[in-house]
Amino acid sequence: MRTNIDLDDKLLSEAMKMSKISVKKDLLNKLLEDYVSYQRRLKLLEFQGKVKWIGNLDKMRTYDKWENR
Repeated sequence: MRTNIDLDDKLLSEAMKMSKISVKKDLLNKLLEDYVSYQRRLKLLEFQGKVKWIGNLDKMRTYDKWENR
């Protein structure tokens, strides 16, 4: 989708330097991807304390994939 937006040049320049992304379109797409990912992770916090754990955490931590062949 084509969109004309007025961006803060100083912020845009700083973001481009920090990310090492030199194309504005690529930078904005990356920022949008990161924002959506962040919001999805925040939404997961709504399940905190509402999901019952079933399993053996100690066994999972010591699982050896070669031992179970």
